[in-house]
Amino acid sequence: MTTATAAPSSTNALLAALAAKQAQASRQRTAKLPSGRSRWRVLPTWKTNGDPTFWHDFGQHFIKDAANQVKAVAVCMSRTFNQPCEACDLLARAISQSGDDLTKKRFEDMLAGSKVLVNALHIDGPQPNVPQLLELPPSVFTGKKGVGGLIGLMQQYPQMLDPAAGFDVIIEKSGSGMDTSYAVNPVVGPSNPVPAEALTKLHDLDAYVKGELEGGKARALQNLSAVTGLLPAPRAEMASGVIIEPAASIVANVAPAVAAAPVVAAPAAPVVVEAPMTADPFAGQPPHVKLAVDGAGGLGTPGGDATFKALTGMEPVKPVAAAVAPAPAGTVVTAAPAAAATVVTPPAGAAAAAAAATPIASTGDPELDALLQGIESPAK
Repeated sequence: MTTATAAPSSTNALLAALAAKQAQASRQRTAKLPSGRSRWRVLPTWKTNGDPTFWHDFGQHFIKDAANQVKAVAVCMSRTFNQPCEACDLLARAISQSGDDLTKKRFEDMLAGSKVLVNALHIDGPQPNVPQLLELPPSVFTGKKGVGGLIGLMQQYPQMLDPAAGFDVIIEKSGSGMDTSYAVNPVVGPSNPVPAEALTKLHDLDAYVKGELEGGKARALQNLSAVTGLLPAPRAEMASGVIIEPAASIVANVAPAVAAAPVVAAPAAPVVVEAPMTADPFAGQPPHVKLAVDGAGGLGTPGGDATFKALTGMEPVKPVAAAVAPAPAGTVVTAAPAAAATVVTPPAGAAAAAAAATPIASTGDPELDALLQGIESPAK
């Protein structure tokens, strides 16, 4: 009788790598809208807990090398979960520091676009009764400037998703690249009911996104760092007014600032001239946009303005501050010494504990929340 022996660690590592490669190859691919006219039946939710949500926001970063070859793909946390995205921040820094237009364009092309995932039957496709994991541009789902699209049809015809009483839609795709346009219209005439078997094969969109997230983030950030020559920005957390920096950059006991010399000021208080109010340029933007812009120098600087435009697609407008009128000479006033800013060295593990104390916004899926919390933790 032959006694089985334990596999060496190198063999185990090889088997794990092969299993990961097999899982990557077997991952579900999304269907894309073909050019021209195509007929689809959008299906109701896959969820069984009473939640009627039938779509999932989605976005990916395609990390490419200088030869334009895809090295890795990562889920964009901002586009998919409306949470800060390390890849977005790293790309924003790379764009602002690009030395030439060609390199800048290459990094801009790695920014994630918005997509919407739904279950749908491709009625005039090769498998009309098999649910497809369909990837839609935002304009097809929400319409142009909130008018039209699938949502507009549903508001007009609330029964659209009903398996028996609903109807098919025609989506027409024309043009290419930046000139691509879409039109969404209901089918004129009766539509066939959705086969009962098709409703048992709906794709779990939460599970799909979770699988994509688990499969690509670490590798993508590693490749993105190699492509850009930059490292992800360190995570600094604020807790009770104490600045907690990464261990490599901790500075303790900063000397207090020297008091300013006496200056001549007017006997009356300075006159504050109110400037016209300007809307907050970061209003309605994901949190990572302001972090990335501040890291690139802030609004009003070439790097900050370029980062804001790259992440939002809008021209930056710097808020106007109130102006202080110069006071006439007259009275000598001694300026108070500036308050000292002390950076405190945290005890071992304090940075990780502070980061862990900051909860990640819930996605509605407990398992996915746990996964995101683990990925965002500085201890990982």
